[in-house]
Amino acid sequence: MMKMSNISLKLSQNHQRRQLEKLSKELPTNILDLIDTRNFQYQEAINQKHSLPLFPQGNNGKYDFPIGYSTYEYHEVDNIPDLIHKIELYELCFNSDCYIKLSNEAPYIYLNKSNTKQFIEAYINNIKIEYRDLILFQSDYKKGLVIDSYCGYLEIPTENGEKEIVYEVISWAKI
Repeated sequence: MMKMSNISLKLSQNHQRRQLEKLSKELPTNILDLIDTRNFQYQEAINQKHSLPLFPQGNNGKYDFPIGYSTYEYHEVDNIPDLIHKIELYELCFNSDCYIKLSNEAPYIYLNKSNTKQFIEAYINNIKIEYRDLILFQSDYKKGLVIDSYCGYLEIPTENGEKEIVYEVISWAKI
């Protein structure tokens, strides 16, 4: 990973703070009540500590899944009800405080361990209305969840697939 110059780092951090301010105005109160937007980590700090890749790489029409995890699950779905079902199947139980990211350009926001289950429930209720990407992981980086989307189609689309959107759900744990 290439080191950023001081000015580049300051510009990036300033941009992340501004995106967090914007995000704080956009998020529904049932989510804002569970997170502490004053307590956050910049992307650069998190990226230095957690260096394992999160997404599989395509190779000749097949996925090469990242190594370094004790468990790693990856699923693609093409509609919100199936996405919600996949999230609920994981029944994730986090053992420490967490960080979340609800926008690619915002920093990682602190989430108290006692609010994690409520946060996931609130997130699920809100994606029924408005989809939002999510990265959620324990502060010790031992367990996490990523929900992302991209423009495309599944090889075998479902009957109720939405437009041209594929949702990715990733769950991981490290020993």
